[in-house]
Amino acid sequence: MIAPEPAGSPPPKRRLQAALAAVRARLDARRARRDEQSGLLLLGEALAGRPGQGAEALRAERGEVAELDAAMGAARAALAGSLEDDRADYALASPRVRVFVILRGVAARLVWRDRLRRAQSERAAACRRLGAAALARGLELPADLDSRAALAREARLRAATARGQAEALLAPFGGSVLPRPVHHLGREVRAFARPLAREVRGQLLPRVPALAGLVVGWWVARTFTDSQFWATLHSLGIGSGPRRAVSGGTLKALGFWLPVLAAALCSYLGNRLGALVRARYGPKASDGGPDRRAAPASNEREVPGETAP
Repeated sequence: MIAPEPAGSPPPKRRLQAALAAVRARLDARRARRDEQSGLLLLGEALAGRPGQGAEALRAERGEVAELDAAMGAARAALAGSLEDDRADYALASPRVRVFVILRGVAARLVWRDRLRRAQSERAAACRRLGAAALARGLELPADLDSRAALAREARLRAATARGQAEALLAPFGGSVLPRPVHHLGREVRAFARPLAREVRGQLLPRVPALAGLVVGWWVARTFTDSQFWATLHSLGIGSGPRRAVSGGTLKALGFWLPVLAAALCSYLGNRLGALVRARYGPKASDGGPDRRAAPASNEREVPGETAP
């Protein structure tokens, strides 16, 4: 929430100078934040490779990293095993089935590579949490690890200092360089832009059933006409256009009902296909829902002792 501006607003030149300085301070804070994350990652990876260092105090964090290491090893083994299975099946399959062996192997390896990437991303986050936990608990570290911890501490201090400088620069302006009416206007513009973008997207990018209806309507207009004369000329190769003549009522019925039926059929098939996929590949009722590790890597837990940039 933006605090009200004090009486006697500063001149625009001073606002601009404060804005540029605050932007530079925030950029410095972001760079320091990245340096801190890199330092925590290096420290966590080093601690993960030394099981005896802080074993009791970091038991939970070490167990998480070890679990992800096992998942990465299983994914790499599955990748290698998938290729070996494909080679064996390719040699035994008939020629017309070999292409399906290849496609099956490619799809399986895509899935395992995706799992491997997710496990690597989650392991990096777990290593950062491990490094942050070691700093937060004040463990005594060897000289080589202490240097990495010092880099992370120094980067965290720089980030906090830069954020404090930005806040101090914006304090005379109520926490923001822009006047309050500009913020109100921006908030209303964003509130209006969301439904506008949704409607524009719906108009410019119609759904598949709507596209099916458009295609069928185009086919009707290209195939049928209510003029026997023009249909005869087009059937003889004179000009281009529809070659089948029907009555005016039939043409109107075709132009209305066929696109509707095509859109309805496409929607029905899409719903049935989606239900079939969910029934075949979705989690069973006894499974207790999908695996929690399948959540996107962006939903990482917050590292202890960190603050938002």
